[in-house]
Amino acid sequence: MNKKTVFETLSTIKINKKDIDKKGQFNYISWATAWDHVSRAYPNVTFTKKLSDIQGFVSVSITIEDRTLTEEFPILDYKNKPVAQPNAFQINTAFQRGLVKCLGMFGYGLFIYKGEDLPPDNVPRETIQEQPKDNYVDENSHTDTLEKEGFETAINGITSIKELTDWGVNNGDKIKESNHTDYVRGIFASRKTALEDRV
Repeated sequence: MNKKTVFETLSTIKINKKDIDKKGQFNYISWATAWDHVSRAYPNVTFTKKLSDIQGFVSVSITIEDRTLTEEFPILDYKNKPVAQPNAFQINTAFQRGLVKCLGMFGYGLFIYKGEDLPPDNVPRETIQEQPKDNYVDENSHTDTLEKEGFETAINGITSIKELTDWGVNNGDKIKESNHTDYVRGIFASRKTALEDRV
């Protein structure tokens, strides 16, 4: 009998409605529930978290059976908008959300990020009926928008040419690897012009 992969194991874990919170139009699995489920399946799971090299983001890495995945997650307010100067609570919330989303990349609770409705109580993941496309939240599009807004908030929060230049140097590689290189460069140039006009 072939051993199940990590993805196959985690993607079939049952998650009850009571363990999912709905905030606005998005659903969230409690980080404590997620960690409990995954730790029971893989007792040696580990994670690390830190502030990301990208201003306004946190970075969470999880290792399961010698495979490590990393999620860069934006620091958001209660309206799911990027925060220019986050407080400790907002940073901690971003860490917990990033942890759960990173677990999603391993397969756990992945339906949340596909925009599916809440699973019925005690029904295995594979038996959940697919919902009409109109009811889906496009998670890729949502994350894409948040990343753009995160860059924009970070750049527009800079108050000097030197700080802007340093930010550009420190985040150059991240910007090149993103899907918004031209967009970020445009905001960067506009901010530089605005700061130069102040001098």
